[in-house]
Amino acid sequence: MKRYIIFFAICSCLMSCEVESADKPTREQYSLGAYASESADMRVEFPLAMMETAFNIETYENAPAEEKKKMTYIFNSLLSHGGSYRMKNFHSFYLTPDDKSLHEPGAIWKMFACNDRYYDPDGTDLILNCVGDGRWVMSSEYPNGKIEFNITRLPGEDGTLFNWEVQLSGTLTSGQGRVLKIYTPDCLFRQVRVNQWECSTIMEGTVKFSIYDKDAVTLLDEMVYAFDGKETDNKYYNLSL
Repeated sequence: MKRYIIFFAICSCLMSCEVESADKPTREQYSLGAYASESADMRVEFPLAMMETAFNIETYENAPAEEKKKMTYIFNSLLSHGGSYRMKNFHSFYLTPDDKSLHEPGAIWKMFACNDRYYDPDGTDLILNCVGDGRWVMSSEYPNGKIEFNITRLPGEDGTLFNWEVQLSGTLTSGQGRVLKIYTPDCLFRQVRVNQWECSTIMEGTVKFSIYDKDAVTLLDEMVYAFDGKETDNKYYNLSL
């Protein structure tokens, strides 16, 4: 019998977990919980927040001077040189757009970022490709593997900056040769809301992690991380700060 653990994201830094069934565990419960929480943050939320920063930079560049001042985290950090961009003190963020708007099919924008919330010496290479009206494919590339996101823009209410439907899948390999397969069984939803003082996120859906032995066939553990749909502070950026 495999062990299945459901993790519920209560807020950006708190988590509870429920063990549904288990035989002899292959890892400590806390280690599994921490691993799932950090993986969902680093491999799902962080790439999406960096993607949103690319959209924010394009909006900023096309905005009037007074509107630019309101986008404080961009206004205070953005440096441009030769058609590329760098963000000071913001996850070592680099952006190289092509000659098309990010909303134009065929656009391919490249990013690099290191997650300041974790030890992340190698960083993440991101390639964002607009494949249709309101649809993008983003690859998140690491030295040990790759995760691909299929992203669709959804209509949003007043105060909604972004409203996404996301599906993802990918494979990462550990230094010991174990294989992590990560995917969304169903669609994941992410909404970013803003007002004059705050920037918050709402995420709902599940991400499944399957850990295999070196043969990529023998299943060692399975975990499902569940975003609970509650509104929490945006942990990666705030437009007005």
